[in-house]
Amino acid sequence: MSDSSKESDSYNESGSDSEDRLPEINQIDMGIPINANTKILVTGGNGYLGSHIVYYLLEMGVSVKVSVHDLENEIGYSHLEELPKAAGRLEIVEAELTDKEVWREVIKGCHAIIHTASPNPFKAPK
Repeated sequence: MSDSSKESDSYNESGSDSEDRLPEINQIDMGIPINANTKILVTGGNGYLGSHIVYYLLEMGVSVKVSVHDLENEIGYSHLEELPKAAGRLEIVEAELTDKEVWREVIKGCHAIIHTASPNPFKAPK
């Protein structure tokens, strides 16, 4: 059997990857208990990648704290507040990524951190 035919066998009828390639949400092992008492900080959770992570964490039943650059810019994070299961389990906090003094307070009560933020505006390293 050629390599291309092997690859085509791994797709289901809808043309997407077979179900056994990606774990179900409840099968992801994060190394911590995943329950209603779990709180995870997602830095940059209002961005493209971060907002998808926030969605899946809420679906898993955990509480999520999201750090954003500017709380006054509600349009930048309001889409998170509209996510299913966000009510009562989503907290938005302001934190400047490069201000090391603010992070001690931001991480309080969190069991894990998923870091997706980048400095705004991004500056290339020297």
